[in-house]
Amino acid sequence: MDIARPRQKTISTTVCLIGILLATHFAAASETAKVPASDAGYTLVHVLERAAGYVNAMAVTPDGGLLAVASDDGRVTLWNTASGRLVRELPGHKGPVYSVAITQDGLTIATAGYDETIHIWQLSSGSELRTLTGHKGWINSVAFTSDGHKLFSAGRDRSLRTWDVDTGKLLRIVEHPSEVFTVAAAPRMPWFASDKMNSISLREIETGNEITSGIPGQWGINTIVFNPTRPQLLTGGYDGVLWVWNISQAKIEHHIKVEGRPIISLAITDKGSLVAALCTGNGTVVLFDTTTWKEIGNLKGVTYPIGSVVLSADGQILAAGGGDSPIRIWKRSGPR
Repeated sequence: MDIARPRQKTISTTVCLIGILLATHFAAASETAKVPASDAGYTLVHVLERAAGYVNAMAVTPDGGLLAVASDDGRVTLWNTASGRLVRELPGHKGPVYSVAITQDGLTIATAGYDETIHIWQLSSGSELRTLTGHKGWINSVAFTSDGHKLFSAGRDRSLRTWDVDTGKLLRIVEHPSEVFTVAAAPRMPWFASDKMNSISLREIETGNEITSGIPGQWGINTIVFNPTRPQLLTGGYDGVLWVWNISQAKIEHHIKVEGRPIISLAITDKGSLVAALCTGNGTVVLFDTTTWKEIGNLKGVTYPIGSVVLSADGQILAAGGGDSPIRIWKRSGPR
């Protein structure tokens, strides 16, 4: 998951498709969801007190057992979500850590940040496997492919880079017109996506070729996630709107205004049935049922200006943290 820091901040295979998107963009009705007074079955089980330093990003193992936290003080800490205890720290960064990602098999973790480096670690032992260098500015976001063999990084230097995780080799550099803030890889589809100006860029994992360059309209995109079970891409940003893009039909399916903008971070379950949106304007995590795209609850306790929300694959564990507030871990008692 990535950091969102205050800053100023695209879907078509052909010019014809851009036209289609423009039409659907302006035709799409904005939906304003009313937040019900509900916790959606989540119970707060741990409040993790940490040393000073903003929470920039978090990641959780698929089984929800281990939580990784990247902080402004240069530390990456690993926490047991069942006990709420600190397991270990991952040293190595010189300066704030802005992004952290864990492979789908739960074996490997990547961290990146202000010092322009990416560190690859074995999660079980905390041993560093390799360090990746090459960015000419801080790194905002990293994301693994579903098989864990490739890693994408997005940076201040206006580049989107692809790395071979096993060898540490730089495979590809894609130049962007501006700083790249977030990147995500599709779990079961051959695509990855990043922000590009005020919209998105969808690319093929194997070639790096851009499939779609989207349309402008979403101000300050902070976070991108793919729906694991549908051809959908979700984005959130400083406009406080959750955008749901239908990739295969080249249209915007939902345009949902969420109270408490900005949307800093998004998370989704493995079945794609539940989405969590961290809104630091009012310090809440807003929960959506993706069948109806209605808000089904909210959880409070996160502070501005930055932060992250994560969900275990089955949605039973949810964690959120932001600013210098403690990290909160909730467990769901309802159906999976």
